[in-house]
Amino acid sequence: MSKILREDLSDFQIREKSFPWAAEIQVGARITQPMKARLTKLTVAQGVSESQLIRFLLMKGLSEYDIDALKAS
Repeated sequence: MSKILREDLSDFQIREKSFPWAAEIQVGARITQPMKARLTKLTVAQGVSESQLIRFLLMKGLSEYDIDALKAS
């Protein structure tokens, strides 16, 4: 799974660079401390920032419902 995640994250990083995020938009989420610990561990293992990993997970979740959030303007 780690190799698949790393490949998907690499593809996401390349794709995200061509669709820059608006700086004035912020989103908040509440997560449990155990989930935060798992996310932190995963970001260190994958070599990405927490915010980028959360954006990636959000995009993957939206894609399950056929929503391309980078092109949804």
